[in-house]
Amino acid sequence: MLRKIRTMVRQNRGQSVVEFALILPIFLLLLVGMLEFGRILYWQTIVNEAAREAARVVALTGDRTQAAPAIVNFGTFPAPTVTPSRLVFRQPITVTVTYNVALITPLLSSFFPANQFTVSASASMREENYSPIN
Repeated sequence: MLRKIRTMVRQNRGQSVVEFALILPIFLLLLVGMLEFGRILYWQTIVNEAAREAARVVALTGDRTQAAPAIVNFGTFPAPTVTPSRLVFRQPITVTVTYNVALITPLLSSFFPANQFTVSASASMREENYSPIN
């Protein structure tokens, strides 16, 4: 009886190698996709926080030029967009930050142009700096 079981186990060894070879590419594709998605989600969170911080600084200071220095701690981003062009007391200010995430996987980069994925975030706050006109 034991000899029969050993014979069956030896015959099935090649089958498991073939099954593993068939499943491995699909598994690796899923794993790499999850890693890239995690990186993109990470950068989306960073860009969102940078936009919120820039909107807070502009709302408190009333100075549009303070938006770019406010996001330096979060990374090297292009200059954020601040709207409206003229700040009015108690009116909403919207800051938009955009960042291109470079993809590290050559397999997924074939699906995205220029080997990058663009993430952007906007944050709105009311202008709080009151400076009366003399």
